[in-house]
Amino acid sequence: MKPLPRIALLTLLATMGSAHAATYTVKSNGSGGDPNTSDTTCSSVAPANADTCTLRAAIEQGNAKAGPHTIKFDNAVTKVTLSASLPTVLAPVTLDGTVTNAASGGRVEIDGAMVNGCFSLSDGNTAVNPNGARGSTVKNFVVRRCQGNGISLSGHGYTVTGNRVGTNPGATSRSSASDANSGTGISVSGTIPV
Repeated sequence: MKPLPRIALLTLLATMGSAHAATYTVKSNGSGGDPNTSDTTCSSVAPANADTCTLRAAIEQGNAKAGPHTIKFDNAVTKVTLSASLPTVLAPVTLDGTVTNAASGGRVEIDGAMVNGCFSLSDGNTAVNPNGARGSTVKNFVVRRCQGNGISLSGHGYTVTGNRVGTNPGATSRSSASDANSGTGISVSGTIPV
């Protein structure tokens, strides 16, 4: 058997590496979770229907899989008002709130409704992701009215960029009672191994 030419081998390896990275598109601003995280479809109903993918369902689906993934939003979803705190992100993810809607400043708004926690990411060890969410990115969100911190990061290796935290979508009110989170805007904690 002849060995593969170098170009073909590199192409094969690149294809194999990217085949495992899933992308979940949030198409519903509802609050339902994913009843079946063992499949590959982000859905808040059974049987699975990708048009019902919520942010909660996307986080749950991603947490159940090994390796990195992306959560992005359909342009029709510009605001998610939480009815319960979101699950802690325990897998490497790119959370991308970029949308084309000008009214939201091109960002998805996450509204904690003053009773719910918003984004929480941890690099704690899980069965499927030994480094948890380490290496994750949170970008282009409006994160406001959260109970506690707007974005909580536990561990190392995170990127947070392009977000408006504790303000309205147009960034015209700063730290007003109606827009602020009850805790810190972005909280970072971690330990240094000895």
